[in-house]
Amino acid sequence: MLVTGAAGQVGVDLMDVLRGVTPLGGDATFQPTRDRSARQSLSRWFHAQGPRRDRSRPRRGLLRDVRPDVIVHLAAYTAVDRAEGDSNACFNVNEQGTLNMSRGAHEVGAHLITISTDYVFDGKKGEAYLEYDDAHR
Repeated sequence: MLVTGAAGQVGVDLMDVLRGVTPLGGDATFQPTRDRSARQSLSRWFHAQGPRRDRSRPRRGLLRDVRPDVIVHLAAYTAVDRAEGDSNACFNVNEQGTLNMSRGAHEVGAHLITISTDYVFDGKKGEAYLEYDDAHR
């Protein structure tokens, strides 16, 4: 298994679950802290994270080397308050990055799991959104 965005909010909890540890938010006594040092010690077999110039392009070499059976694609542009002003970067990471990850998964024969949010909707529907509902543009 390969997880992109493993140091993000959802990725940290997923990595804990994969290691058999109760995620920090899964403990009723949990109090958030700014210290992320414990969160950064993630297994490299599960973790594909790090600085790169074009965050929309997956590391195809990594996919070929690891040849995962499953890719959990969590990497995303999540700064909602900046997304409208930085729409090109948001598009490159969230749409093109996911497209490229899909192509990479197909290339190595991996199953791809992606996660999204209801933040792409305008909230006017008044009930639960479904994957085929139109996003707010």
